[in-house]
Amino acid sequence: MCFGTSTEYTHSVSEAATDLLSVRDAAQSLLQDAGVIEPSWRVQHVRRVNGRTVVLELGPNEGKGIALEWTEHQGLEVPAFLRGETYAVGYRNAPSAWDVDGEETPEGVKRTAARACQTLSEAPALVRLCEAPEASSDERRLRFTASEVGPWLLERLELGQELKNGWCLTEVYPHGRHEVAVSFAKEREPFQPRLKLRLRDDASPAAFRSRSLDVTYTMAYGSSSDAGRAALYAELARELGLVLESHDRGVVFEAVETDPTAPETPQAEGAPRALNLAIPAPCGQTCNFCSIREEIFPVLNADSPLVTALKEDIKRSAGRGAKTLRINGIEPLNAPYLFDLLKLARDHGFEEFHLLSTCRPLADRAFAERFIAAQPERYVIYVPIYGSTPEIHDGATGTRGAFDDVMQAIKNL
Repeated sequence: MCFGTSTEYTHSVSEAATDLLSVRDAAQSLLQDAGVIEPSWRVQHVRRVNGRTVVLELGPNEGKGIALEWTEHQGLEVPAFLRGETYAVGYRNAPSAWDVDGEETPEGVKRTAARACQTLSEAPALVRLCEAPEASSDERRLRFTASEVGPWLLERLELGQELKNGWCLTEVYPHGRHEVAVSFAKEREPFQPRLKLRLRDDASPAAFRSRSLDVTYTMAYGSSSDAGRAALYAELARELGLVLESHDRGVVFEAVETDPTAPETPQAEGAPRALNLAIPAPCGQTCNFCSIREEIFPVLNADSPLVTALKEDIKRSAGRGAKTLRINGIEPLNAPYLFDLLKLARDHGFEEFHLLSTCRPLADRAFAERFIAAQPERYVIYVPIYGSTPEIHDGATGTRGAFDDVMQAIKNL
């Protein structure tokens, strides 16, 4: 966990740095010192669009702002609204920004945009916007494993150091065989968001790309019941990406066939013995041992791409000879589309169902009867009990009344 005051990234202007963190800090200082933006406004995002131009998104933490293209023109003709000795600035369209030329845009926003363009175009050469040339062949070389990537990342972002808005780095560890997980925590927040790093792969989507690495995070198909959490992951991914954008210069990461510190995943042979159907419906508990809650976004829409994919998984596995269906996720019993999936599995020849859940919804007698009626001839229900008293069980689940619900579920079953 992180305690104490915020940590801001600072860079020496005299070094004429070209990394995006320096660009963001320089723009923020210029606009604040000139009194262009309100105290509640900040340079929220910065991204590079070509070798000499960056896009700055300015605005409050919530609501629309403005987007500007800031270019180091180096004497070349570039499209811009205003042009100074070193920089040229123009307006840019963005989903989170006002259309500066639109009739519905407040006049105050238009004035701020015009003043911001003037300030940035007339600024002295405080920061380089042109990308630095590629490093020479004597770059630092690291194997892309958690044991080498972790210490390298900690050179720039120490354990306990704040990345953004109180979220502090807590751990760097292997994730699968070809990724590295980066975990964060914040005081009085019950979950720990995790980002993942992999070697840059332009053919796969990523939340942020640096010169050598991609930043990703787990995002379920369809809509999330917690849009704020999705926005947080995106914000942390962008911020970590900015750190990597400056830190991975001069480094070459070497791919390895497998991270020796990551757990082995056995390869399936022949027909699958069972289909593991992970249904991301919310459980309503905050178990102190849970490792998946913060990595799975609940999906409740029966028409979402995820549910379509689950149905295709059932058909494909049945075609390969699977006969057992393992029903899990967070709390699959809370999924509105559960019974459609169960019927589809029976229709395609699954002969045995296994349920792994909190089992609390089965405390409702009518629901329990409906669930049992949807089972094939053979079924297994795993009921988790974490203690012999409500104090112990409810303490583990972080949910008052969970023990009583489980006891009633057992009676119903």
